Amino acid sequence: MAGNFPWYVVLFISLAAIAGPIFSKIMENRHQKRLKTLEVILNRKLDSYNDYIKFTAQFGYVAPQDSAEYNEYLKAYYMARLVAAPEVKDAMEKVAFEANKLRAAGGFGAISGSEKSWQEAVDKASEQMAKEIEKLTQ
Repeated sequence: MAGNFPWYVVLFISLAAIAGPIFSKIMENRHQKRLKTLEVILNRKLDSYNDYIKFTAQFGYVAPQDSAEYNEYLKAYYMARLVAAPEVKDAMEKVAFEANKLRAAGGFGAISGSEKSWQEAVDKASEQMAKEIEKLTQ
């Protein structure tokens, strides 16, 4: 009697034996695709943020009104905004505000106290960028 299973039980067991590995492979492929997507996003953010910080620092040391450094900073700013989280965008806007003050005044020497507000804005932006990258890597 033990060998007399109904046909539908045998069919179900056979289908489960076939579908199990297929389903597992599909789930693994979806997971790998998600990991690759996150890796691409993370690399894009890291590159954009790196350029932004580099060109922001270069502009901060030069800061004439229409310098090549300002143009590079502006390009890096808009590229980083494309991939930035809302908190990072807010911090970057404060840096942009300070950059425009520096540009209008012709640099740090013309405005008393602008060095501190510029540095605070840049520090806050880089801190927000680091928090965002940390969230992505956890």
